[in-house]
Amino acid sequence: MHEREYAAALLIERLVQDTYPDRQPSSIKPLQWSILRYLRQVGDSPVDISTISKYLGKTNAPVSRAVSTLERRGLLLKGNTVGSASVAITLTEEGRDARRSDPILQFASWIASVSGHEKETFLKTVRQIAMVANRQNLEDK
Repeated sequence: MHEREYAAALLIERLVQDTYPDRQPSSIKPLQWSILRYLRQVGDSPVDISTISKYLGKTNAPVSRAVSTLERRGLLLKGNTVGSASVAITLTEEGRDARRSDPILQFASWIASVSGHEKETFLKTVRQIAMVANRQNLEDK
């Protein structure tokens, strides 16, 4: 690995960490934000822990804990689906409204502030990196 690529990876890690400045125990954690974003994306379709876990590439245990925390905070609802042992998870109105304070919007605004050609190059590069990572993850399984 080359030093410049390593430095760039560290910089990206730092930028992502800086996106979540609120580290108070009561703050919404990055995994919880990912769950809220996913539930907002699927709309009114109830999903279960396994579906969320698969989408996020996580095991069920941390997702289940995060969902329970979000439920206690009133951001989502859990309920049994008819004829099933799985738990259907949906956003509450408060959970939908939480998007307005989503810290990832700050990161998106940083991207938006980059000028034309550089922004397009960045977006294309990020997509290419994601495809390489996805391919490598599939090969590792």
